[in-house]
Amino acid sequence: MLSYFNTYGVRSSVFSFGFVTHKATQDMGAHIRWENHIPDKQHFLTIDKTIGWADPAQGGVPIVTHLHGAEVQSSSDGHPEAWFTPSGETGPTYLGQNYTYPNNQPPALLWYHDHTIGITRLNVVSGLAGMYIITSEQEKQLGLPLGLPLVLQDRQFYANGSINFPTLGIIPDEHPQWCPEYYGDTLLANGVVWPYLRVFPRPYRFRLLNGCSARFLVLSLSEPALSFYQIGTDGGFVSDGPWNLTTLTIAPAERIDVIVDFSLVGSGSKVVLNNSGATPFPTGDTDQAPPGTWAVMEFIVVDEDAYAELRMSVLAKSDVICKVPGWLLW
Repeated sequence: MLSYFNTYGVRSSVFSFGFVTHKATQDMGAHIRWENHIPDKQHFLTIDKTIGWADPAQGGVPIVTHLHGAEVQSSSDGHPEAWFTPSGETGPTYLGQNYTYPNNQPPALLWYHDHTIGITRLNVVSGLAGMYIITSEQEKQLGLPLGLPLVLQDRQFYANGSINFPTLGIIPDEHPQWCPEYYGDTLLANGVVWPYLRVFPRPYRFRLLNGCSARFLVLSLSEPALSFYQIGTDGGFVSDGPWNLTTLTIAPAERIDVIVDFSLVGSGSKVVLNNSGATPFPTGDTDQAPPGTWAVMEFIVVDEDAYAELRMSVLAKSDVICKVPGWLLW
């Protein structure tokens, strides 16, 4: 299988960004070319140049992609100094942009993210990350419910909606802008602040990624009748599952595979996915866990027949169907 993903930046009429989910099949290799079309001459977030970083002589935003959890050759690992810029400048360990992922490992939820030396945290906060799911023919025969990826992250925003990243370092006398831990005051799911998802009264499979820079998440559901049935971790399916859990503790970069059965609550129910994780974990500081981090998103349980009629009615009146994420509309 040969795939070309223009994952970061702009190229001609194609625009793509983080939270693109790539799916692969076990033992079927994927050949991916990572490209950099970021037009900015310098990073829009402040770079602390007192610590080692890529520092391209010709300017531009350097990137390099690491597939987190993948078993690959070093040439496709996304070494921090294998970065490259849109102008063609490269880092000292750069070997090319065509990566091979054999996918000869158990079906699992992986994620890809930027790995550039010195600015990984800045590039990931800027959106350079997404999911990579390895499936298998055996998994498809298990009869598992519909799987939905959820990338959970925290951000700080200015009033105009742009990202706010601290510019005062924790050791300002030595590293003026170095902030190794970033705690946003707002939680996002798939890049959207506090979204909602309409679900039918049936089981759903959620592929969860904690994409926060430093925040641990402790997730729970507001409806007491519901719980999480965990069926997988970073490494694939759990051998002694499913585990019936009322809370999920997820560390940064950790992935968890769960099932939630919404048939246990009636149509019209509204279920909030909450977060009670102490920040910093595990002792906590109330200043680092403001109200904007207490709720992640909401699930609205709708009747399937009534919903189908409503949706067809709306579409019948529309001359143009906008291609926006269906989970925001429906």
